[in-house]
Amino acid sequence: MPHFDDEPTLPTRELLLFGIPSVIGAIIVSMLVHQFSDLVAHRLAAASTLAGMPGNSFRRAMFETVAAPSVTLLAALISFATFLRFPKNLFLGALAFVNAIVRLPETVTLFIQLFFRPRPVIVQVQDGAILSVVHNPTAEIVVLCFLSLTLLFVAVAIIHEMSSVKWKWLVALAVYAALIPLQPLMMKIIAPLVA
Repeated sequence: MPHFDDEPTLPTRELLLFGIPSVIGAIIVSMLVHQFSDLVAHRLAAASTLAGMPGNSFRRAMFETVAAPSVTLLAALISFATFLRFPKNLFLGALAFVNAIVRLPETVTLFIQLFFRPRPVIVQVQDGAILSVVHNPTAEIVVLCFLSLTLLFVAVAIIHEMSSVKWKWLVALAVYAALIPLQPLMMKIIAPLVA
């Protein structure tokens, strides 16, 4: 019976030499995309509020809540598709993985907050009177649940496809653990550049 070996993996030295700069570069590219998407979402939401159409405060809140994770999902899917086209490229694999997990904690946290503690929204009516309306966050909950699960499954698929990396699940956990302190540090550097 023939014996099938796994695909050859990169040597540890080459993985460290090319993998660490790839992950750092992927974090930088991902943060730039996310900062730019936040900026565009905020400006579009502010422009719709200035238009003065009724109900815009609800639409603005929903748009800003869902826009950033949606761009994250789009970036993750595009980078994952590119990685599948060029599976030996460590940068594309790192970019796909970072895009899939960078907003996962934030998206899950928003989902849990909206699910367990929907907040009342205070709306100012044309007469100047303030009206307290309980906003039904069902749409945001459904979208954030979908985004959370999709990002999680895309991250698992990316890890599974990283056949050139030894101990890919441990490496993925290490990258995720390194992303936690690196993300705020990179955000301090990148945020002034985008704004």
